[in-house]
Amino acid sequence: MAADKHKTRLVDCGIDSCLQVTGYRSAPDTRVVINGRRVDVEGETSWKLRLPLDTLRAWAKPNDRSIEIVLEDPVTNRSKSAEVALPIGLLGDQTMLDSIVVTAR
Repeated sequence: MAADKHKTRLVDCGIDSCLQVTGYRSAPDTRVVINGRRVDVEGETSWKLRLPLDTLRAWAKPNDRSIEIVLEDPVTNRSKSAEVALPIGLLGDQTMLDSIVVTAR
């Protein structure tokens, strides 16, 4: 399975932000697993889910740049996995700045 069939992006979900994950599976009963955890998704063969960032942080290591998506076929008991890139800097450290100075030349 090509990783380009799956995409991630940062979206609003209430007062917080979520990671929206979208993808494609060959059959609606194919299970979706993200970083080792089975998740419920919306849709049939084209699917999506919104994962709160707090949940993502609990499931991933600090500074991870990707998540693993596994599709499990319940009929054949086969699985396919892909590493899917996260938005740049999503799980990186946050540096608090007192101020920043920008000058024009």
